[in-house]
Amino acid sequence: MSPILFFNLHILSAKCIIEFMQQKKKIQDFLKNSKSACAARWYQVDVIFPSAAFHGCYLTREHSLNATTDPKGLFNTPFQTMSRFQMLSNKWPSDCHYCSHSETKGDYSERKRMNSSTWAKDYIESHNTDELLRPTKPLYLEVSFSRKCNMACRYCGPEISSLIDLDIKKNGDYPVSTNAYNIPAEKTMYDEDENPYINHFFNNINEYLKDLKVLRITGGEPVLSESLYRTLDLLIESSYHLDEISINTNLNYSQAKLEIVLEKLKELQLRNICKKVLIYTSIDTWGEQAEYARQGLNFTNYINNLEFIADHYSEFNISIMSAYSLFSIPSFHELLKYFLGLRRKIKFPENLSIDIPYLRHPPHLTCLIVPKHHHDKISKQLDFIYNNVTNDKNGFKTVELEIFKRNYQWIQDYSFYNDYELDQADFYRF
Repeated sequence: MSPILFFNLHILSAKCIIEFMQQKKKIQDFLKNSKSACAARWYQVDVIFPSAAFHGCYLTREHSLNATTDPKGLFNTPFQTMSRFQMLSNKWPSDCHYCSHSETKGDYSERKRMNSSTWAKDYIESHNTDELLRPTKPLYLEVSFSRKCNMACRYCGPEISSLIDLDIKKNGDYPVSTNAYNIPAEKTMYDEDENPYINHFFNNINEYLKDLKVLRITGGEPVLSESLYRTLDLLIESSYHLDEISINTNLNYSQAKLEIVLEKLKELQLRNICKKVLIYTSIDTWGEQAEYARQGLNFTNYINNLEFIADHYSEFNISIMSAYSLFSIPSFHELLKYFLGLRRKIKFPENLSIDIPYLRHPPHLTCLIVPKHHHDKISKQLDFIYNNVTNDKNGFKTVELEIFKRNYQWIQDYSFYNDYELDQADFYRF
């Protein structure tokens, strides 16, 4: 018996292990019927180079990188292995509370979305469940090379935005009772050009990319990162065949800079190095309210760049990410109307989507602290989405409705929680 199997006998019985090894059940069928198993726990890894950390998905706990570690080791740590066995026995790992809470309430969860994602689909349809007992390799790799950013979104932090870090160093800590804007004293932050972990990545890039389905590059603002261009140029000259390359971007820069990146991505498609390009872009509400929530944003420039991609690179996919916070509430209806209008006028409406996760941190900016009378406005936004769900490509998708419905239910469930007044006071001081 392998050490991994022996180590986890206390979680999953020997009988269950033997059954998993012998049965010819497809992974997809197992994930569909499991109460806790998630494809991301086996096949996704997010690497955050500025803070030398990684995790399985953005909702779970971080682990420290080791620059001498085989890239495969990132994905098969003792913690990852143990949590997989917990999932195999229908138990929730300790860092999966976001999805466990959603599903306990009967709501749509990120786990369900991961298990139906296109990047995992072909693989889990063709492989058997005995593979879930063994060390695995990522199909989905997300990397952040730098925290350099030209914005200071109010819910972001110094580990992700260089502008926030600069502001705190210049003007002192933000006046809140939590450590939401503090970098732990024991954590070392690395500049991009002096980061040994980035050097390790490029020296071992084949180990990271050779079996990959999806490569996603985030930030900071990745368009300001030299490693973005180095990665894209390496890929252009490579023989890799990825299903998708995606980039997170705030679109808060010149159209000329945007076009440089878009042309490189287009070249990757023309050379058949990737099948699909996906641009993730963030906007949390509408107009001046959006500029207030995302300090440094030029809203008009954002909309112009968004429509430039939709008009001139219509073959690309665009996902608008809206972190639903208390700043979103006043003008979010306008963003929903704009999104629907844009989806109806572009060449390929199926290539445009919107994701609306609720903001959880920092606690003084979540929707939980707003007075009850604001819930009516949120309810009307939910009604607007519900009334515009259609079977064709021009309305909201059912999944988009389910995500916002989950947000509304969460806000209803947790109104007037223990730290309600403390977080309201933090908001006032902030």
